[in-house]
Amino acid sequence: MSGAVSEAERKDRMARLLAEQEALSAAASQAYLGKTVRVLVDGPSKTGDLFSGRTPGNKLVHFAPEGAGVGDFVWVRITRTEPFALYGTIVTP
Repeated sequence: MSGAVSEAERKDRMARLLAEQEALSAAASQAYLGKTVRVLVDGPSKTGDLFSGRTPGNKLVHFAPEGAGVGDFVWVRITRTEPFALYGTIVTP
């Protein structure tokens, strides 16, 4: 097929695209650092002893449950960020 892109070129393009997306996501997450956000509790996270929930903007947040239950709204102060998740602690607004 004329103009076909090689497998190596496709993989290189995908790697560059994913790196760019991760950088953009990291910057967006970094903007939450130190802020307090309202989170809807989903329940135990897949990673262990933390709970997870979502902000109104659908950002994933992990935090210690501290009495929160599934379906509750809690306020979480963001203490650490990753490109695709936020981490924090429950606070009283």
